[in-house]
Amino acid sequence: RALPPHTMPPAPTALRLGGVPEHFNQPFHLALSSSRYLTSTPPVALSWTSFPGGTGAMCAAVASGSLDLAVVLTDGALAYIAAAKHEDLDPPGRPLKIVGTYVASPLVWGVHVAATSRIQHLAEINAKDSNDLPPAVVGVSRMGSGSHIMAHFDHHARGAAAVPPPMLVVGSLDGARAAFAAGDIDVFLWEKFTTEHLVASGELRRVGEVAAPWPAFVFVAPAESPHDDVTAAVDAVVAATKAEADAFAADVENAVAVVAREHRMEEARAREWLGGVAWRCEKAVTRREIERAVEMLVECGVLEKEVSVEDVCRSDCRIDD
Repeated sequence: RALPPHTMPPAPTALRLGGVPEHFNQPFHLALSSSRYLTSTPPVALSWTSFPGGTGAMCAAVASGSLDLAVVLTDGALAYIAAAKHEDLDPPGRPLKIVGTYVASPLVWGVHVAATSRIQHLAEINAKDSNDLPPAVVGVSRMGSGSHIMAHFDHHARGAAAVPPPMLVVGSLDGARAAFAAGDIDVFLWEKFTTEHLVASGELRRVGEVAAPWPAFVFVAPAESPHDDVTAAVDAVVAATKAEADAFAADVENAVAVVAREHRMEEARAREWLGGVAWRCEKAVTRREIERAVEMLVECGVLEKEVSVEDVCRSDCRIDD
């Protein structure tokens, strides 16, 4: 017979989460397949949406109200929040804030060119002494995205030509492949293990790598949580994902096999990636890491001025000194 009302389990809270379709997010998919979120406290009915377009598209989705939470690149989140790009939406969207750290280790970006490109080394791309060559066009998934920001960061860090590189929006990795094939772009920056199968097949060449000196991924959500049950659901999802990520990383052989199978990666490369990734999965940030990212974004012209850690983080995100 039916349980008395006071003993009925609580109905799960619906939560919409977005992320890129990449290996970093494997713990979410494993937790979904094992119903870990439905058995969390409180229970959460989590729905996942993949965003091949990356950070810019996810920030816009949270701002417009079509996502409750997103896993995005730290630099992209800071650029979006500081520039108040939610005001560009029609109608204007909700402002965003960082609510925690997902991956604490830095992201390593591969610098890619077409197989037949004249470019052989990273140092050749829009170098100061290459005035006799046409500028290399850099593909970006979206203005304000990680691929856009890191192209500026690399250009500045290498002391390349004073004029910023010309850029073309390509939408996604597949869009970049089409743009390379059409001869519309010369360079594209994307996480190096995600493109490994394209490099291995000979479709693209990797001429260099750029490591972002800050944590790879953070959680972003509306600046004001709509109600307490959503805040509790976010807490539960972060905690459950941490448990899943820890278990995944501890079982190395299984993790390598899963990543290789699900993300078209050779096992040796999957093992290399796994050895370098650190999931934090916590509603917290480290102050100096965020400050360093902001400083570099200002230095390379992505942000006009510095913003404080308190300005970009929501009140329920702990700030560690």
